[in-house]
Amino acid sequence: MNKKNFSAIGVVEINFFTNALIALDEMLKASDVDLVSCEKKLGGRMVTIIVGGDTSSVNAAIEVAEISAKAYVS
Repeated sequence: MNKKNFSAIGVVEINFFTNALIALDEMLKASDVDLVSCEKKLGGRMVTIIVGGDTSSVNAAIEVAEISAKAYVS
């Protein structure tokens, strides 16, 4: 396995797998980050996404995820 050294990591927890998938897609498209890990708990009702990259890219990705998550909260 090829391990990368990241200067920053970001962790996002989102309800429901489909919302997490949408947020991850937007995060990866919006900034230069890599997916480090993704874990489902409670049958996909709670999803943890961990991304890595340089500090500014991770901050941008987390901001995009926050905006994405707010768009799907009812």
